[in-house]
Amino acid sequence: MRDLETSAIVIQKWVRGWLVRRDHVDFFKKIKYRKFIIREIINFEKTYITKISLLINELKKPLLEQSIVNIDIVDQLFSNIDEILDLHVSIHNTLTATQPPIQIGLIYLKL
Repeated sequence: MRDLETSAIVIQKWVRGWLVRRDHVDFFKKIKYRKFIIREIINFEKTYITKISLLINELKKPLLEQSIVNIDIVDQLFSNIDEILDLHVSIHNTLTATQPPIQIGLIYLKL
């Protein structure tokens, strides 16, 4: 008798879960799409940081070290690239450290 009750409870849980999922398909699609967008933003920030770091390490630093171009010209070309890099590193760290739900707009406004 106990097995019959347990089986009935399991079936009832499954049916109720199916009914909830069926009624909220659009909501679950929106959640899935939102997670996809958040992952894309985090990946974009990571790629952007990599590219800016590459620009600094492979172009700006060698120009300064080898004195190929005047320091003033290098400063004009890369005027605030270090601050831009720091900002995006901060954004990336905040996005990856924040527990869901992430309010991306507030993070960008804050930083």
